[in-house]
Amino acid sequence: MFLCKSNLAKKVFNTLFFCKIKLDNERKAASIQNIANLELLISSCMNSLLIRRCLFYNAFLLLIIFSGCTSHSKKEHSIDNYVVSAGDTISNVDTIVSKVDAMVTANKLETAIAYITVNMHRFSGKEKAVLYDQRGNAYFLKDDLDNAVANYLSAAELDSENASYLINVAKTYENLENTNNAAFFAKKVIALQTVSDTDMTVAKEVLFRCDRMHVGH
Repeated sequence: MFLCKSNLAKKVFNTLFFCKIKLDNERKAASIQNIANLELLISSCMNSLLIRRCLFYNAFLLLIIFSGCTSHSKKEHSIDNYVVSAGDTISNVDTIVSKVDAMVTANKLETAIAYITVNMHRFSGKEKAVLYDQRGNAYFLKDDLDNAVANYLSAAELDSENASYLINVAKTYENLENTNNAAFFAKKVIALQTVSDTDMTVAKEVLFRCDRMHVGH
């Protein structure tokens, strides 16, 4: 790799490198600002022979960096476009859940919600319940508890023996400070014939907190 000992050249390189690592939600604004900084720095140093020698290498690096930025931006855009047409191609609920998990991990909650919504019509029964639960999770992470509980309720209605769905309903009602409904769904979990020890513990904890709230009042 070409190295330049000039402080000015280092500033040029650091500006370019900053463009590379600043790939976040303000990517475009950050890139534009750093291009402006780079142009100003280079124009003030054009009389320096050493900088002239470095310009070719830095220009080449700039081309590589911003081609990467453009590629990443197009990739994000293509993901959002795919959401619109996904309902025409995806028919495996596990595939949808996997993609939704990736979107949620990337904090693309609106994208995840839209992705589930356009695919919802393809499923029924317990598979549809999975999607309602997934969409409820996305709404919960957005702190949209009303929509979260509505989706969890739809999931529980389609698969009433699934303790996880009932617990999600109970915990969301608890967050909404609706202790009556929270306790009601916690008791539903406890009454199930088949329930894991973990789910049973969570349900009892929700019920205990709700009972304590009632005693406090």
